[in-house]
Amino acid sequence: MNIENKIDITPHELVFKDHIRTPMYEDPRLFEEEMQKIFKKTWVWVAHESEFPEKGSFKLSQVGLEPVIVVRDRKGAIHVMVNRCRHRAATVCEVKKGKTSSFQCPYHGWGYGLDGSLRALPYSEQYGDDFDKAQHGLLKLRTESYAGMVFATFNEEAEPLVDFLGPVTKWIDLFMKQGAGYPVKVLGEHQFSVPMNWKVQLENTTDAYHFPVVHKSFLQSLDDETEEVFSFLDQGKGYVEDLGNGHSVMVMIPELVDLDDNLEAPIPSALRSWPGSCATTAIPRSR
Repeated sequence: MNIENKIDITPHELVFKDHIRTPMYEDPRLFEEEMQKIFKKTWVWVAHESEFPEKGSFKLSQVGLEPVIVVRDRKGAIHVMVNRCRHRAATVCEVKKGKTSSFQCPYHGWGYGLDGSLRALPYSEQYGDDFDKAQHGLLKLRTESYAGMVFATFNEEAEPLVDFLGPVTKWIDLFMKQGAGYPVKVLGEHQFSVPMNWKVQLENTTDAYHFPVVHKSFLQSLDDETEEVFSFLDQGKGYVEDLGNGHSVMVMIPELVDLDDNLEAPIPSALRSWPGSCATTAIPRSR
């Protein structure tokens, strides 16, 4: 029987040593299973803490197929809540980002606090004495942060975020060090909608093969010294590492993984004329 026509498809039937069968990216039943077993069970990144500078700052995000609101409440805590009214599941917030004192469903007017609690509803007397507003707040996801990165999960039994990340914390820490002692902030974003399976994007992040082809115009804009740094494909020093729990990292320039490793190295000539560069030949330690 052709595997594409089978009623029940399991991943091990689709993944081989040298290729992957098409249903891994196209079968709707497999996709639904992934949404339930992966995106509903594990931690998913939703925002950065710098996106919520004030009480009431919020943005819309997504966990799998579920739309969520990420918001900082009046006490400074960040909450992640399903963007669906508990009455008739209408979208509560339709603004991508901003600042507010509360959320109100545009369908029947149910009002929610920044912490997701149900604060008010029209004609409340008609719901009877046994109606408990405390039981009808927005559905909240478990929320934890690491190095300013905000993650959320539907799974109350999930391991602590730091345990889920495991070896990934090393790479997050290295990335954050690039701020040279200053906090990393989100200054803007570019969003793209691409008709593809979610796994294709993840595979692209550990694919250096496409770099000189897709990003050719970027490479052509480099000066000779920087171009030499980016010649990682020709040098063959780069590698992809499996970090477990579905995490991975692509290291393209191993010798520059940690810029603190060689602080006495001369400043590249291309950077010496930049405003604020130091007058000596060593890179200063920023703390």
